[in-house]
Amino acid sequence: MSKIIIPFFLLLFFSLQIQCSSPKESSPQAISASIWPIASLLKDIVGDKIPVHCILPEGSSPHTFEPTFEQIAKMRNIRLHFKIGKGLDDWIDKLVNQSKNKPEVITLAEGFPLIKTTFGCDHDHDHHHHDHGIEDPHIWLDPEIVLTKIIPTISIALEKRFPKWKEYFQENREKLEKEIEEADKKVAELLRPLKKRKIVTIHSAFIYFARRYNLEMVAVLEPWPDKELTARYLQRIIKIMKTHSCNVIFEELQSKRGPKFLERDEGFKLSSPPLDPMGGPQNSAKSKYSHLLLYNAQIFRKFLE
Repeated sequence: MSKIIIPFFLLLFFSLQIQCSSPKESSPQAISASIWPIASLLKDIVGDKIPVHCILPEGSSPHTFEPTFEQIAKMRNIRLHFKIGKGLDDWIDKLVNQSKNKPEVITLAEGFPLIKTTFGCDHDHDHHHHDHGIEDPHIWLDPEIVLTKIIPTISIALEKRFPKWKEYFQENREKLEKEIEEADKKVAELLRPLKKRKIVTIHSAFIYFARRYNLEMVAVLEPWPDKELTARYLQRIIKIMKTHSCNVIFEELQSKRGPKFLERDEGFKLSSPPLDPMGGPQNSAKSKYSHLLLYNAQIFRKFLE
């Protein structure tokens, strides 16, 4: 995973500049999330009571993201930040340390049993410490986890920090939970009739989604987002795809495109439009968490029918 390479003294300099600038940039009670799916949940719960900021720019990958001075500015006056953790967005820790008020950070994957994947563990790169699998942090793509773990954790933190709006938050939470439950049912209905259920993806983000809706992820083309693919690993993927009769590689918006020769020489398809585990506020089809679930379900259905 890429490391943040902004020199410490530059971070400190711009942090001081931000702290001395006009206070118009954010509310003194603002909260934030590292990624949009969590920011979307926050917005639905807090409504118009508290501004919510998303740190990761739309279309960016949290695995390769390098914070800029714009992101440092976004952290100004943040009181509460929600991150996934487990290596997905640990870059936020340096931004928090540079912020004036040192916001409280809630790690949503903490204490939760994560799926351990072995995709890429026999990759040509030196990852011997992952021989028994690595914990996958993309828990938000399973709505059951969102309903039973993420939303309760968010609610407890919000009610503790802003007790005067507790009842308002609870009312919004109930509406949000009903909306997600309905989306979960619709996704299950969309995917239940599919006869093809084995999938190959560019990245492992959809492993929780696959488990929830009885899809089987048999291979991942890019197990290490910051590593180049080797010919040996690609040949292994090709063999797996042929063994399992998989003819589609599901791409992701935030990941590098799959090698063109897989289409040209091997006859595999690269999904277009790509899957999107993050969504964002600019596209109404993916601007709410429930919409994001349905968006991705429709792509799976399109290529697995």
